Amino acid sequence: MGQKPITFLRQVSALCMYPDLLNSPDFPKDAKQKAQRLLAACGGQSIGAYSASPGIELIRHDVAAFIQHRDEGIPSNPENIYLSTGASNAVV
Repeated sequence: MGQKPITFLRQVSALCMYPDLLNSPDFPKDAKQKAQRLLAACGGQSIGAYSASPGIELIRHDVAAFIQHRDEGIPSNPENIYLSTGASNAVV
């Protein structure tokens, strides 16, 4: 398709999946900071850990902040946000 890879997202994903890479000089500081923030919000600081059914609280708060910004200040409550891998899984 010719689309350039989204490097930052791939770097953060790699760092979250294999946190030992946080010590590598091959990753930029901002990707490491984002990965550390996400890992700190996960149980056991691992993306493989159990999370609450609605999703990781930090991410739900980030989604609520995004919605509130997008909707020009209309409040968005992270307690009303449920994250899932799709509609079918969310219904279950």
